[in-house]
Parts: sequence; C-alpha cells; structure tokens
Amino acid sequence: MRGTDLNNQAFSDDVFGAVTVTTAGGSSAPYSVGYTDLVATAASGTPADGAQASANPGQTVTLVGSNLSETTDLVARYVNTSGTLRFERLNPNSANVDGTQATVILEDYYNGAYNLQVFGSDASHLLQIVPVIDQADINSTNSVSIGGDGFVEGASTYTFPGQTVVDRRSRFPSPR
Repeated sequence: MRGTDLNNQAFSDDVFGAVTVTTAGGSSAPYSVGYTDLVATAASGTPADGAQASANPGQTVTLVGSNLSETTDLVARYVNTSGTLRFERLNPNSANVDGTQATVILEDYYNGAYNLQVFGSDASHLLQIVPVIDQADINSTNSVSIGGDGFVEGASTYTFPGQTVVDRRSRFPSPR
C-alpha cells in the first residue's frame, strides 16, 4: 500500500513533530520538516508584542526552515463569528527551490494570536493577527458600525475618544 489517510485526528500541540510509521516489518525513518522561524510584520496597526511575528488578515507571511515546499501542511487557528476556535490546514503559495523559505497568504477571516504550526515539525511560532478597520459609520445616536478584518467576535475592544466598549458576546451564526 502506497500510503494512507488518517481521518478524525484532532489538531493539538501533541500531534506535531517528526512522524514515523511502524509495521511488523519495522519502522520508517522519521519524516520531519525544519521550521525555524516565522517572518511577518503587520502592514497596518500595532501588534500586542512587537518582538513576535504579526500580520494583517490577507497578508503574506514567510516560513523559514528546511524541507519546505508548496505541499507542506500548516495548521492555523482563528475564532469564527460564533466565538468558536477553529483549526484550518494551509499550504504555502510558493517555496524556494532549496526548501528554506515558503510564503503563505493568510485568509481575510483570520484573527487573534495563535501558534502557526507545521506538520512534521515540533516547532511552533506565534502569529499575531492585527485587525484592520476599513470603515466606521454612525447608524443612530447610540449605534455605530465598524467594518474591517481581524476582529475577534466576543473578544474585541473598541476605543473611541472618551469611551471604550468591550465586545463580550457573539452575535452572528458562523459562516465557517
């Protein structure tokens, strides 16, 4: 048999690292991917920790390591509009020929600050998604709409001159 799919495997920090297969015939050499760094700086806004990688939704980030390719599997996390933590598999959009760098375009709905992990590597690197505001409108004397990307439903703080509003609830059904 050439290979297999293992379905319903939960993504947690425990499943990352070198992968081996053992049969009655023996054990494979470990499959591993070097993931030494995540390089990204948000084009707009200020990250919570300036010493860690940051990006805006939709921005490109760069992975640094070894054995990186366009088929390298990454796991990203975000909170959907129902306030549920979601895990998503990504693949690089491009990689250099020697496998030391790969770039990934982040989805517009990514938010928060979570480790970006590579399957086959025990390393993980924090990626902070810095929100972007692209519109703000007054709806009435006691209501405003703020549009943009990277907001965390039920966990964002909105600051106006003289007032801060903390969003602690989810209001919309999840599209994902």
